[in-house]
Amino acid sequence: SEITIPDVSVPEGDDGEIELGDTGDVPQDCDGAIAYVEDLMDQHDSMMEMPVNELSAVGAATTVITTKCSANEMNEFFSDPDVTAWMSAS
Repeated sequence: SEITIPDVSVPEGDDGEIELGDTGDVPQDCDGAIAYVEDLMDQHDSMMEMPVNELSAVGAATTVITTKCSANEMNEFFSDPDVTAWMSAS
C-alpha cells in the first residue's frame, strides 16, 4: 500500500514570523523572551506543571532566546540554576 504524506505548510504571520499556535504573546526579542519565561517561572513551580497547550509558548520563547540573544546572554540565562531546575522539574 502507498503512504501519502499530506502537504503541510506553516502559515506565516503578517510580519513573516512563523505562527506557533497560541504563542502570539511571546516577545520576539531577546530581553522580552527572557522576561516572558521568567514570568512563567513566577506563575508555575515547574514547566512540567504547566498545561500542555501552554508548553508551546515555552518552546517559542526558547527559540527566540536561542536565535535573538547573544551567546553570552543565552548561556547566562540557561545556566541559571533556577531556570535549569524549573525546566527540568527537579
